Amino acid sequence: MVHQYYHHPSIILWGLHNEIDAQSQQARELTQGFRAEIEAYDTSRLITFATDHPAECTYLDLCDIICMNLYFGWYGGDMRAWPGTHVT
Repeated sequence: MVHQYYHHPSIILWGLHNEIDAQSQQARELTQGFRAEIEAYDTSRLITFATDHPAECTYLDLCDIICMNLYFGWYGGDMRAWPGTHVT
């Protein structure tokens, strides 16, 4: 995909993965490998991934922008605890 869309004007960053294990060495190695593959083709764009456990993630240093999927009131808690907050 990086090779195919390298010159596309809408690409502003590359995403590695979404919500994989936040603490395992295997996940860190996978992320390092993905990053190396992308950087072999394109070093001009930022690299990101999404995590649903940012406090526990042991490899946040491998991305330029941290994307967090936080599910307020979805898996726990209560949406009423966030009055006036726009959650999408």
